Amino acid sequence: MLGGQRPGCEPLWEKIAARQLERRRNAEEENIKLRQLLKLQVKEAKNLKRVLKRRTKLEMMEKFMGSKLHEDRIYRSPGDNPQVFQELLRDTDSLYISVDKLFLEKGLYDLPCPGRWRQARGNVSNGMFLELTQKTVVPFDRQATDKAMWACLGLADWQGLQSVKDMGKQIHFHAHHTEEAGDTRMSSFFAKTSSSISSLRGVQIRKAVRKYEEADRTVFISQGLVEPKLAGDTDFPGFHTHTTLRLVVQQVDHLASGQGSVSLIESHFSASRFSQGLAAAREICSSTNLDMGVTIWDEAISRISHRVEALLIDETCKKVEGPYSAAP
Repeated sequence: MLGGQRPGCEPLWEKIAARQLERRRNAEEENIKLRQLLKLQVKEAKNLKRVLKRRTKLEMMEKFMGSKLHEDRIYRSPGDNPQVFQELLRDTDSLYISVDKLFLEKGLYDLPCPGRWRQARGNVSNGMFLELTQKTVVPFDRQATDKAMWACLGLADWQGLQSVKDMGKQIHFHAHHTEEAGDTRMSSFFAKTSSSISSLRGVQIRKAVRKYEEADRTVFISQGLVEPKLAGDTDFPGFHTHTTLRLVVQQVDHLASGQGSVSLIESHFSASRFSQGLAAAREICSSTNLDMGVTIWDEAISRISHRVEALLIDETCKKVEGPYSAAP
């Protein structure tokens, strides 16, 4: 039939349209599969990122603490920890009760803010060799500052010090034991050292911290015992250091000048050495090592407020980044 269509034959445009429709459906199905594959790859990438981040954190922690798991078995928790912790906590309550009297006697309330007073006697091998009285502020409320202070006081005091050259290479920390019960925390560390003193294996550190929360402030009392440990299985060389930190955190909004809450941190630290005069301790008690002890403790205590402020800033950044990092 002229000008007509043969029966049973589809128009050319319908064939073309059918093929295009089929290709489009195939493309859409392929796109769905690709999107699913992309989501799976993104999920796997995120999981891998978390694994790598965790692995990096663990490796950094191992490096920071200066230990591997097999090394930790060598430095086991001392058997006398319960007795030492009990002794460290024995007079904590009396130290808390007398904290205001001590601050007054040491002239803390007369210090400017920020301000510090220091008295050091590096050549002393028996008796008090360092006193530090400090006053400073951090731009955070008391509740947040209390939390950060509690975390900070649970760390090893000597970690990351800068005042002694290559100290990070010379001293590696092994955490033995940490026990927390309500307002009290007890920690035990062993600091392995590569000191020039050939007989010195490292330093055993025990610390007990207790906090007292009042209506308008929180008082922290921390006492520590530091004992050199000689190579082999010999006993301690009849020489140790005892430290006491009294620290108060209170909110002082009137100092904030419209910038939000501010917390005042006031503290007094004292460190005393006790030597039995044994031959094993003579090299440890050299004038160079005694002076180094003053330098180490001075930096360790002076930086507490900076460590607290750094923890608070990190926590604030996490809260700010949280909603954005969760967005698609």
